[in-house]
Amino acid sequence: AKAPPWRVMRPETVTLAARFHVALLKAVAGTGMQLDAVELSNEPDGSWNIRIAPADYLTLVRTVRSEAARRGVALPRIFGPGASRVVETHPFFRDETIARGILDAVDVVSLHGWDDAAGKDRNAELDRLLARFAELGRKPELAVTEFGVGLPDMRDKSPSMNARNRGEDNIGLSAAYGSYSTRDLLKLYAGKVGIAIQWEFQDLGWGKGSLGLLDLRGREKPVYRAMRTLAERLEADKPVSITTSPDGRVALLRRSGGDSLIVSNPARTPIEIVFRDRRPVSLPAYASACACKGPAGPGLRLPGESVTAIPLAPG
Repeated sequence: AKAPPWRVMRPETVTLAARFHVALLKAVAGTGMQLDAVELSNEPDGSWNIRIAPADYLTLVRTVRSEAARRGVALPRIFGPGASRVVETHPFFRDETIARGILDAVDVVSLHGWDDAAGKDRNAELDRLLARFAELGRKPELAVTEFGVGLPDMRDKSPSMNARNRGEDNIGLSAAYGSYSTRDLLKLYAGKVGIAIQWEFQDLGWGKGSLGLLDLRGREKPVYRAMRTLAERLEADKPVSITTSPDGRVALLRRSGGDSLIVSNPARTPIEIVFRDRRPVSLPAYASACACKGPAGPGLRLPGESVTAIPLAPG
């Protein structure tokens, strides 16, 4: 990514920046606010904020740690580098020496999981990143510190299908957007991401998009209810693994004592689920039996533009 000259951190300013970070973190701690983690720069690939070359980013993290130790400042966990997209994260781990240095310097590898306007599949890019870590003999903890679905269907780039826009017909206001969001989030979880933070909680007056869980007036949008369905199931199950169907619409949450399905159906047409050897424990009122039938009995028809959690009886 390119950034104007005034938005590029030069090597000679890294130490000054590190001192500023430590002073700021000390001041925040002095207010009584407890920080769990911090990213030292927002999208250092230069897509949104200051551009920091990978070598300088590594120096920044190391210098923050040494400066904090010198001043006796306790640091929260450092997440990083926090590049804007998965594809923009690759350059930080291209050079082996720098890559190993960053992996040693940060507590959690973080990235921003925005979809790519060029159409690159972020899950395929995540697989590439995981493969690179494997080449380095590493398996770091991963966090997506900004998760948002801008273009839920890369084939349709019309203004109303871009949640970075606003309008009464924008996809971000629809129930389908909730299904797209849970589908894509579960695909990231299945790709070994541990922490994901939704961007953003509420649409803001100064913003231009419809990505929030709440609208401009603070009212719940359909995506809020979809994400709540997923969050409640994750909290109840505490799954040890998540796998998804190739299209991502069906996710299996595995745990000791019983599994669950999350079905994300962004299409307007119903989806039919056939059970091979497991029966649902409970069902929402809108689910209905369908003519499809598997070894475990009749299947289910779930409505379009819905997100459904289905606990399964032990197998």
